[in-house]
Amino acid sequence: SKIAVLKKEINKLKKKGGAKTTAASPLPVDRLQGIVVDDLQAKLKGAWTLSTSNKGYVGTNYIHDGAAGKGEKSVAYKVKIPGDGKFEVRVSYTHGTNRDSKVPVLIRHADGETTKYIDQTKNPPIDGHFVSLGTYDFLVGEWEAVVISTKGTKQHVIADAVQFLPEGTPVVAQKKPKADNEPAKANPSANKDRLAKMQKELKALESKAVKRPQIIAADESKTPGDIQIAIRGNVHNAGPKTPRRFIQVLNQGPLPKIAPKASGRMELANWMASAQHPLTARVFANRVWHHLFGKGVVTSVDNFGHMGRLPSNQALLDHLAVRFVEQDWSMKELIREIVLSRVYQLSSETGAQAKVDVENELHWRQNRRRLQAEAIRDSILSVSGQLNTTVGGATIKPGTKIEYGYQFDGTRRSLYTPVFRNTPLEILAVFDFADPNLVVGERTTSSVPTQALYLMNNPFVRTQSEAAAKRLLTEELIDNTARIKNAYRRTLGRNPTSSEREILLKFLGQEKDEAKAWGTIFHSLYGSLDFRFLN
Repeated sequence: SKIAVLKKEINKLKKKGGAKTTAASPLPVDRLQGIVVDDLQAKLKGAWTLSTSNKGYVGTNYIHDGAAGKGEKSVAYKVKIPGDGKFEVRVSYTHGTNRDSKVPVLIRHADGETTKYIDQTKNPPIDGHFVSLGTYDFLVGEWEAVVISTKGTKQHVIADAVQFLPEGTPVVAQKKPKADNEPAKANPSANKDRLAKMQKELKALESKAVKRPQIIAADESKTPGDIQIAIRGNVHNAGPKTPRRFIQVLNQGPLPKIAPKASGRMELANWMASAQHPLTARVFANRVWHHLFGKGVVTSVDNFGHMGRLPSNQALLDHLAVRFVEQDWSMKELIREIVLSRVYQLSSETGAQAKVDVENELHWRQNRRRLQAEAIRDSILSVSGQLNTTVGGATIKPGTKIEYGYQFDGTRRSLYTPVFRNTPLEILAVFDFADPNLVVGERTTSSVPTQALYLMNNPFVRTQSEAAAKRLLTEELIDNTARIKNAYRRTLGRNPTSSEREILLKFLGQEKDEAKAWGTIFHSLYGSLDFRFLN
C-alpha cells in the first residue's frame, strides 16, 4: 500500500539523518554524587508495590502506590547531614501516562517546611532520572528531610531515590534527555524538506484509512534456539541450557524432531493436536462434559495425573474423545451430540437409585447445579429487557488507562464485561467468578451470606427489578394471574404453584402502588433458590 511505501521511505530518511531513540536506563546509586537515599532505605507508610517495569529508575527498582489508598500512603526519606550547609534536593521518578501530574513532596529544612509538586507524567529534566526541588539550608544531624505523599492524587504515584547535593559540588553538566522518538537533528535541507512533506502526506493518508482491529500475537524469533533454565523462575538467575523436546511418557512412537533453526512451536502444535496424543482430546472432552453437567467424567478437571481422580466411566470418556477427533475436533459438534442425548435431558429429581449411586457417578439423573456468575447477571438483565445482545466490539471504554475506579455501567452480555486482575465486577466476584490470575478449569461454587445480601440490597438488582416490573405492566395481559404466570416463566422457567399464585394475588390486592408491588415480586424471585439453581 502507499502508506507502507511512505513509512519505508520515511525510515530511510530518518536513518540518513541519524535519528535515534533515547530512553532512560537504570542508574546505579554509586555513580551519583552527594548523598543518595534510595526507596529501599526509606520508611514506607501503607502498601507500596516494588517494580522494575519502567527502566528509568535509580538503584535496583522503584515503588508505586497502585493508584489505591489515596491519602493513606507516604514514603519518608531520612538523611544524615555531615555538616551545616546548603543542599540541592533532587527526586527521581519514572514517568508515564498513568502517573499523577501533581504529586506532593514535603521538604523539611532548617527554615521550616516547603511543599513542592511533581508532574510525573513528564520526563524528568535532569538526565531522564531527576527533578530539582530547590536548594535549602540543613543543619548537621539526621533529618526525615523528604516525604512523598499520595494526598490529593488520583493516578499512580512513584517513589524512587532522593539526592542531596552540597552547594558547590562540581556537578558534571547534565543534558536534558531526548523524548522517545524525538526527531533527529536537522538533516541536509533537501532531505529535511522531503521528510516533512512525506510525513504530512502520511498523516493525511492515515486519517482517511479504515482502522483495522489490532491484536497481540506471538511471532517466531529471528534466532530461535535452546534457552537457559530460570532458577526459581528468576530470569536474572540463569541455569544450564535445556534442549527443546517433548515429554517421552506421553508419546506413542518416535518423538518429533525439531530443526536446528526452528523454534519448535509448529512441531509442538502438531504433537498436541495429534489424534494419537493420549491427553488432548480426553482433557478437552472432559471439560465440555464438566460445563454441561456440572461435573466431569474425571472430576479433577485440572489434573489428569496420578494425583487426580480416576474416570467414573472410562468407556464414556474414550467415546467422547474419539468422537471429538472423528468430527475434526469440532467443539460445536461435540456439544450438539451431548445435549441431544438422553442423559443430558434427564430430570434432576432424585429417586430410589440414590441409595445405590449417591454421587450420581453413573449419570442416572441430571445434576442440580447453581448458575455461574455470568448467567445470573445476564438472566437478571434479560428478564428486565435491558440486556444488550450486540455481538462483537470493544469491551473496555475508550480512554481507559487503569482498572481502578472503572465504572461497570454497561448492560452487554457478561462475555463482554472487562475482566481486570484486581477489580472485577461486583456481582461476578460475589458469585465465584474465576480468578483471572490463574488457570481455573473448575470454579468454586460457594453458598455464603454475601450472595443473599447482594441480591437483597444491591442497587443493580433493585433497578433491574423495577425495570422488569415496568416491562411486564406495559404488556397486554388479561389480569394479575396471567402476569404472575408470565413473571415466573420469564424468571424461573416454570409456572407458579397454586400456593405461590395465591400468596402473590393476596399481596397484590393489598398494595396500592402496582409498579412498586411488581418490582418487589421480581426482586423476591431474583433472590430465590430456584432462580440461582438449574434443575
